[in-house]
Amino acid sequence: MLFRSLVPVLAGLSLLALSGCAGFGKEANLGREAMMGMRITAEEAESLEQVLGGNPQDLAARARLLGYYFSGRRDPDHRHSEHALWFLNNHPEASDALRLYGRIEPMRDPDGYVEAKEIWLRLTEEDPTNVGFLWGAASFFTGSDTENSRRLLEQGEALEPSNPKWARELGQVDWRRARIPLGPPDPAAVGRALEHFERAYALSTASDRGYLLENLAQAAFRAGETEKARRYAEEALDQIPRDWNYGNRVHYGNLVLGRIALADGDREEAAARLIAAGETPGSPQLNSFGPDMSLARDLLAAGDSATVRRYLETCGEFWRMDRGRLAQWIALMDAGRTPDFRLQIKF
Repeated sequence: MLFRSLVPVLAGLSLLALSGCAGFGKEANLGREAMMGMRITAEEAESLEQVLGGNPQDLAARARLLGYYFSGRRDPDHRHSEHALWFLNNHPEASDALRLYGRIEPMRDPDGYVEAKEIWLRLTEEDPTNVGFLWGAASFFTGSDTENSRRLLEQGEALEPSNPKWARELGQVDWRRARIPLGPPDPAAVGRALEHFERAYALSTASDRGYLLENLAQAAFRAGETEKARRYAEEALDQIPRDWNYGNRVHYGNLVLGRIALADGDREEAAARLIAAGETPGSPQLNSFGPDMSLARDLLAAGDSATVRRYLETCGEFWRMDRGRLAQWIALMDAGRTPDFRLQIKF
């Protein structure tokens, strides 16, 4: 499964509050139930399936099964899609709580994806002012259908112009387009992403602005807005609270400042910023998908292999899911060869 496109979903995931296990009531904390389902055993999953046989409306049991089957390794018969489609048909209002775990990927289950797509399009056509449905549908199309996702987000923003989530997600749509690793650059997408992120920043509360800063700094750098990029990167590093996003701010704030320094000819400052970026404590995203290698690539091209080697070694402290890539890159550098970092270039 391609989780990189789900990073903004993970960052902005909202959970509805629990109000009874068997009944939906007003709201239910189904997202937490789905998360707990990722840790149950096969025997426990089978017991929950039997519970649903007697009570199909036991939403907590169904959400746990949704989480259990989410990884795909335990789902040869597409039971995940079965439960996701049940929620979509019977309780589409639960889509926000299940926006990660209820996603049906087209490569994993093409038929299930088509069925879910038809339901979401029907729901939003029949009730075009239902911002919950628009948000759920836009989230469903994230990473698989850019045009529908953009259209639905724009529709939602027109209904709720003061809600920053629409602008934030529109920014993510264009930022993903701008960062296709092996595709041609898209300067227009970079400019649109920066515009959306800045609009979301202006609409957000002070406590929420920190979550936008690394994207703002990266997009501004890519757009050639150096002073903006510097300001956003410095603000990211000044955001002291050690929340789940702290490691991302440390990593990308230093990388942006390092790339600015290297562009200004200050290789010593750039090297120091690369090491600082590698000393991040990590984050859910960095721990899974790894560090950004853009500044490392540029410093290696400038002949500073020692700093890049140290950076790779430091990144091993948080990137435990690298599948041996860090060691391979170090071995290539030690042999005088240049690693291919392209899939790890984030901005």
